[in-house]
Formats: sequence, structure tokens, C-alpha cells
Amino acid sequence: MLAVLGRDGRIGHRALGQELGVSEHTAARRLRRLLADGNAVLCCDFAHRMAGQTASVIYRARVPHAACGEIGAALAASNRRG
Repeated sequence: MLAVLGRDGRIGHRALGQELGVSEHTAARRLRRLLADGNAVLCCDFAHRMAGQTASVIYRARVPHAACGEIGAALAASNRRG
């Protein structure tokens, strides 16, 4: 499920079920269970070649859903600061 969501985080329950080989209802239930703890997982891949860097970096953060907007704004602001 995580691999499918990693390719398309906005995939619908029906399409998710088709990708997983389960019913739409089962896909929706599994997704609810995955997110039941009230947290979202934010993953960001850093394009090292575009930035002229020699290493690849994957940043992962676990944040509460309610704080996603605030944290996203803070990350965007930090990116503008360089």
C-alpha cells in the first residue's frame, strides 16, 4: 500500500483497491487503519543533481494532521531563506 501511495498520494479508494488486488471497501478500511493514529507521514526526496550536490538525501518527518499546514509553511519559508 505504501508503494502505491508513494507513487500517487491522491489515489482514490477504487484505484487503490485495484492496485492492491482488493475491493474498494477493503482498500479504504486499510488506509483508515494506516492513518488511525492521527499522524501523517511526510516524505521529501532531495534532487541532489539539480542542486549540484554529490549525495542523495531523503527527509522523513512524522507530524500530526492538524499541524501539516503550519509545518508546510515553515518548510517553505526555510527553503526561501536558503
